[in-house]
Amino acid sequence: MNRTVGKAQRLASLREELERRPRSVVELAHLHGYTRRTIERDLVTLSEDMGVDLRKDDKHRYFVPNKPTALNEVEALAVYSATRLLLHTGVGERHYRAALEKLARQVPETARARYSPASTTYAQGLKTACSTSSRKPGSNSGC
Repeated sequence: MNRTVGKAQRLASLREELERRPRSVVELAHLHGYTRRTIERDLVTLSEDMGVDLRKDDKHRYFVPNKPTALNEVEALAVYSATRLLLHTGVGERHYRAALEKLARQVPETARARYSPASTTYAQGLKTACSTSSRKPGSNSGC
């Protein structure tokens, strides 16, 4: 992978992370495995060169404000629930998880508080089950 592709992927990853929740430069550096200075330069690139609406909260954490959605709250909850069911198949798990995280921002706050931890708990259980079942010959758990 060349430097340009690596930087483009890093910028996309940073933007997605900042759309999910506010993060400090130190948190971002730790999450992505880069120096603070690299993250600071990337934030400038996102804001000035790419036109991302990057904001800072009172705790000096950066975030990208949520854009209005085409789904209302009930529709977002329905799609979120359906995606959770698909997650149980084990096929395309990474993509379903990313979709769940994006949808969770559109679900009403009371439901979000309940579903987000459940989604994380499920992911941890799936990883444990997959690592255990992958050692058993002939296992077909969808992992």
